[in-house]
Amino acid sequence: MKVKMISNKNQTLNYPDLTPGNIYRVLCVEANDYRIINDEGKPYVFPAEIFEIVEKGGEDWETNYIEGQEYSYPKELSSPGFFEDYFDRDKKAIAIFDIYMNKLMGKYIGPIDVKEIQKKINSGNN
Repeated sequence: MKVKMISNKNQTLNYPDLTPGNIYRVLCVEANDYRIINDEGKPYVFPAEIFEIVEKGGEDWETNYIEGQEYSYPKELSSPGFFEDYFDRDKKAIAIFDIYMNKLMGKYIGPIDVKEIQKKINSGNN
């Protein structure tokens, strides 16, 4: 799914790490909000109401509703606590995320597998 940040002066002030009018790829939906890569390259959650959907997607994601709120993740990022592990600098989570992002950007061909993750962890790349 791709979304466009709605142009609004207040949103520019409230979200300085986003650019009004820019299109962002949604990595997942958490409590009805969107996790995207911000302008600083970080995968943060932002309120869905500051965006308009410009390209549908995510139909093949794993979706759950908890207390009426949607949580949708691609399979690769769907393990409980994945982004907490990522921000805690867990090497496995970072490797999975890096491989997933490379796959999205067309730089990686093939499924995410344990051997590829272990290779990245062992190489010491974060």
